[in-house]
Amino acid sequence: MAPLPPGELVALGLPLCLKPGSWSVLAGCRPDLAQAPVVQRCGQAVRLLPPTGRPVMGPPTPAPFLFPRYRPGEAPRCEPLSPERALQGLIEAEAVIRDLTQAKLDALVRWVSAVPAYALTYPDLGSALQLVRGRLDAHGPHA
Repeated sequence: MAPLPPGELVALGLPLCLKPGSWSVLAGCRPDLAQAPVVQRCGQAVRLLPPTGRPVMGPPTPAPFLFPRYRPGEAPRCEPLSPERALQGLIEAEAVIRDLTQAKLDALVRWVSAVPAYALTYPDLGSALQLVRGRLDAHGPHA
């Protein structure tokens, strides 16, 4: 598979799960956000949007796992996560848990153990983008 352009996000075939605090921030990036229905997920109102990028054909080149945390008033920061914490973050996000088998769990553990992961704390979209660009630049042009 040809590498993706730097900074392009790869979806796992699942919709983006957007919490209410992100709606006004992301409205300019996704004009379809306002039309997305509000659904309940884990007791919280969210909007689910399909990814707009091109589908991935074959396995993508691993890039860092990024776990964003919007925290108004806090300083932007990027903190490395252990493989165990990254796996916990994926499980909590329900990104890969459907019909989880032992073989799938083993493969997921190998993947998470081989790829760096970071918690990104940011107070605004500009800070978030700067942190993401910096982290992706630090890991080379394979994101």
